[in-house]
Order: sequence, then C-alpha cells, then structure tokens
Amino acid sequence: MQQTPFDVHAALVNQRGYHNHRVNTHSDVISDGILQDLWRGCPALRADLEAGRVGFWKNKKIKWGRGRDTDLIIAEPIVAKSRGMQGALTYDWHGAAVDARSKPNPNRVRIMIEHKSVITAHRNRDARYDDLNNLVQDIVRDAAANIVIGATVMVGVSEYYLNIPDKLLPNFIKKSETGKKQFDEERFSREILARVKAHDEILFKDYSFAVSYNKSDEIKETFGKFNRLSRRPQNNRSQLGYDALLLCPVYYDNVHEARVARNNDFGIDVDGEYQQFLRRICEDYTALWGRSE
Repeated sequence: MQQTPFDVHAALVNQRGYHNHRVNTHSDVISDGILQDLWRGCPALRADLEAGRVGFWKNKKIKWGRGRDTDLIIAEPIVAKSRGMQGALTYDWHGAAVDARSKPNPNRVRIMIEHKSVITAHRNRDARYDDLNNLVQDIVRDAAANIVIGATVMVGVSEYYLNIPDKLLPNFIKKSETGKKQFDEERFSREILARVKAHDEILFKDYSFAVSYNKSDEIKETFGKFNRLSRRPQNNRSQLGYDALLLCPVYYDNVHEARVARNNDFGIDVDGEYQQFLRRICEDYTALWGRSE
C-alpha cells in the first residue's frame, strides 16, 4: 500500500493519541508530503527548486484580495540584499536551493495549495467551503492564469467524534500556586489519554457532552458540497477554478485508531486520486514553466 501524506498525518495522530484540530500540524504535514512527492515525481519543478529559480513557503500571506495565509506557496523568490552578505545558497530537507533571506514574490507565484478539514461536526462544512471558494475568487484573474491552484480536504467519516480539544482540555486547566493557569498534564494523561490510547469506547458514554454525532447523509453532503467547487479545465487557463482538488476520507474519532478510510462508501480511490492530484499539478506546472531559464 502506498503511503500518502494523509497516512503520515494519521500516524502522527496515533502517536500523539488524539486529533487536535486547533493546531496547524495538519496543513504542515500535508504540505511537506506533497512537496516531497512532487520533488520525486515532477522533473520540471525539481529542476527549478534545485537551481533556486523558485522556493517554497508555508503559511505565508499573499497580498491579493483580503490578504490571507496560504498553506503552501511555490514562487520565484525575492532575495534581500545587504552589505557583507555573500548570498550563498543553503539547502533544505530535500536538497532544493533556499536562501534564508528570501521571501515569495507575490507577482511570481507558480503553485499555491490550501488544506482544509471537516472532521468534528459536519455542520462546519459551509465555513470551510467558503474559505476555499473565496480563495479562488480573491485571486486576480490575470494572475490566476499562471498559477497552478490546488486544495485538499480531509473529510471525517466516523459517526462519532470525541472533541477533546474543545470540550475536554479546558477541564484540565488548573491554577498554580502563583495563581497562573496551567495545563494539568499528569491528570489529563491519567484520566483521558491513557484511555484514548487503549481505544476505550466507554469514553463516548462517559463524556457524551463532548461527542459530535455525524449522520451518513451529513457526511455525504460534505463530499457533495466540496465537489461543487469550481474546477478549471486543463486546456482553459483563462477560467477561474481549482486545477487539482483532492477529497480524502479519514476515520478519526479520537477513540479508535486514526486511519485513511480507503474502504469508504463514497467511491473515492484515495491512492489513485492522490496520484491524479500530483500528476495534474506537475503537468500544468511543466506546461507553464517547463522551459524556465
């Protein structure tokens, strides 16, 4: 079985014990995995990264529209120049040339990818959908023609979800002797985390106030909602829309082992569609920038 970035994230959740949707780990893990796979499988992009013609940045703000943080940007760099600095290239985790003083040129973005998830309560799907829909609409049309735009959405398919970050963690805040609030790690580990790692299903009953219930038709509607995002035909770059969009079903409930839901009721071939996602990004990038000097 092929390992995708979503498998890496699931393994991280299992190592930690539970999924915390309030931290940025999800988007960083997915971005790193996509970068590594594009590095291995897209020669045109790899050549540009190696030569320093482009760099990558995570969680950077782009100036168009309302100016939003974007999870992953590949762009031509702007390198700050100052006296006494030689400008020698350094090398990151996969060998691409990077200059520590560089930042993305907002007028020379080549790839941008955003990550979303709907895992807790599926009633939150509309806000996440609006985020992705607005992202495309915010990009200036002329600029969008030369940007490969992608998005991934992790969709939870479990019927129950124990919301540890929002509903349980606040109960383990205590005051220190100086009156400062601090997290009671020892008590949380004993009362909650040990039971989570043991996959104790009685947690759903003992902490029913912290459980989100997702009906199968609600999950189906979430997939349908995101499939209505505008897609750009490969032969029509003047049209606004996503070049690559991947919906990945995951089984996260913070009691059972987290995993990518390869066996799902929604007709999604996770491995095949992930390869198609990478292939579309690479093909469009190569068509636009394959002869960059």
